[in-house]
This record gives sequence, structure tokens and C-alpha cells, in this order.
Amino acid sequence: MGNVVRRLAPAQVEPRLDIAASEAVETIVGLGLVASPDVRCDAYDVGCPWFDRVRSSLSAELSEMAGAFESWEASHALWHALIAAVAEGPTTLADLLAHLEAMPADEFWLQAAGYHARHEPSEELREATLSAGRGSPEPLERLLASDPHAGHRWPRALPGALGSDAGVARRRIVELLSSWHREVFAPEWAGIAAIVERDADEKRQLARAASVSAVVEEATNGGVYVPEAGIGRLLLVPTYLGRPWVIQGRQRGTLVMVYPAGEAAITGSPDEARRRRVLRLAKALSDDTRLRALRRLAESSRSLVELADELGVSKSTMHHHLAALRSAGLLRWEGSHRDKRYSLRSSPLNGMSGLLGEYLGTVNARTSSRRRRG
Repeated sequence: MGNVVRRLAPAQVEPRLDIAASEAVETIVGLGLVASPDVRCDAYDVGCPWFDRVRSSLSAELSEMAGAFESWEASHALWHALIAAVAEGPTTLADLLAHLEAMPADEFWLQAAGYHARHEPSEELREATLSAGRGSPEPLERLLASDPHAGHRWPRALPGALGSDAGVARRRIVELLSSWHREVFAPEWAGIAAIVERDADEKRQLARAASVSAVVEEATNGGVYVPEAGIGRLLLVPTYLGRPWVIQGRQRGTLVMVYPAGEAAITGSPDEARRRRVLRLAKALSDDTRLRALRRLAESSRSLVELADELGVSKSTMHHHLAALRSAGLLRWEGSHRDKRYSLRSSPLNGMSGLLGEYLGTVNARTSSRRRRG
């Protein structure tokens, strides 16, 4: 699942910042992870045991329904478009389903196809998008090919997954989300809700004293956000299942950014959060390839492909290493899904000795000793 802001025009004033926990978003994130066989379970913090447990609990009927979205291209586009719909108000799954069902059929297709992710989409683009859903993708592909800001091409697999009738497509999506939530996800959400609520509260407190860009960098573990034309609102939504990745979707003038919930919210204990952060840093630094990658990123920014080529590893292996580095907060990154560039984020390294000292108790001990001597 995908990531950072695509610059569409020169920078504008900072957008209004909203932060909210969302059952609807976490439901879609969970389904997106389980439905796609191309997802590497070891690239997510929840780990392979979670994937194995949840996939083994799917009924034959639900597995068949989800199987229509096994194509990474189709599911990637669809889940992002549905996540973006929360910008218009729904936070519970019931509210989101009611929102989708209330849409006219053509409007649902435009939503599912990512039409509202475009900056000031034209009527020509609207008609071409609807035409693609009816089996004629050529006009849309021609439009996107001529657009220098197009971050991706039309996912040909999407009409096959959704069907060529917008009303049928909406019914399939509503049934899939409802069944996934009822059969599998509701118990998961019961354990996740408090975590994402705590994290949303933490980020709201941070936002009272920090800039939007600073809040985004902290929430995303290094993501760079520059205000852009057409975006008047940024909606941040924490995820437990999607860690350490950032998922992004645009809905008209709102950018929805789903970011990984932090250790403090997950553990509920500052001391345990420090221990986990130390472990993440130690894990990230304990691999030779990752150390060599950090050395290069300290020199200049690089893409995933450039790093893989320079270090002599496959792109999938480099993706795995970047996941560990991002999870530890050691990367600063910006750009669209296809042209993302990474550089070193040194602040976690600079604070590592203090973090370890706080956990071991040596920082407090030294402070107390200095006070006694004073």
C-alpha cells in the first residue's frame, strides 16, 4: 500500500489539520492486507502470525469474494479510493457503507476509480473514467498519458474485479466489506480501537504546538509534507495493522494520510515504549546491508531502485530493508509512490544513547547524582 504527497502545483498555505481514529479505515486496511497474496507479511509490524491466523479464519465464501481483488494493481487502487471517502465524514464502517450506498451508481464508480483524487478533474476525465468502467479504457489511458502529473496509469484490472456495471460493483464492495467485518474484523477492532484513539489524542496534543509539517513528519516517521495547491485540509488517521507504512488518498480538497500508530499508544506505557524503540533501532542497525544503505543515504537521497542496484540486492529485498529502517524512524522520504526518494533521518540516532539511558535508568541516576553533588 502506498505513500507520500504528489506535488501538483507550487506550495500554498498550510492546510487545516484534522486527526481522527477510524474503524472504517482500519477495516479497509485489514482487508487490503489479507486480500492481496502479493503482500509480504514480514514487511508489516503485525507479523506473519497475524496474517496466518486471519487468513485461516476466512470462510470459503469470503475467500471467494476477496479473491476478485487478488490483483495488487486493482486492489491497491480500490482500497486507497475507499479510504479517501472517509474525508467526507464517515468514521465507523456502518457510516461508510451507508455513505457508499447513498451514492448514485456512476458516482460510486468515480469514487472507486479514484476520480476524486485528481486536482480539478475535467468533465472529459469524468466521462473517460465512466467509459473505462464500461469496458472502454482507451480514452482514459490517452488522457492520463498526456498528463505530466499522473502518478499512475489506469489499472486495467479494476473493471474486471468490480464488474462492468457500477450498481453491481457497489453491491459487491458493500457485501465484501460487511462480510469481512462481521466474520473476521469486528473482534480485531475491539483490540485495536483503544490504540488508535490514544495515538490520535497524542497527535492532537502535538498539533497544538507544532506545525502541520512537523506533525506529519512525527506521525509518519520521516514523511515530508509540503502544502500544495488544491489541498485545504489534511486528515491524519492512525493505523495499527498498516505499520510501518503510510497510506494516502486524496478526496477533492482533502488529503487523507493513514500513518502508523506509535509505540506509546500501542503499549500504553512510556517505559515499554522506550524499550520497543530501542529494539527497533538495534534491529535496524544490526544488518550490514541496512548500515551500508544508511551510509549512502547520509551522502544524498536515493530511490529504492538506486539503493538496490548500488548494494547488489533485489528490489524486494531492498523494500524489506527499507521497511525496517522506516519502522525505526531512520528515513526521511518524499515523492509519489513510483518516484519516492529516501534520505537519512538522523534524529533517532542522535537521541539513541539518551533513549537507552532512560530505559536502563542511567540517565535519571546521573541526573540525581549531579544534583546531590551540586
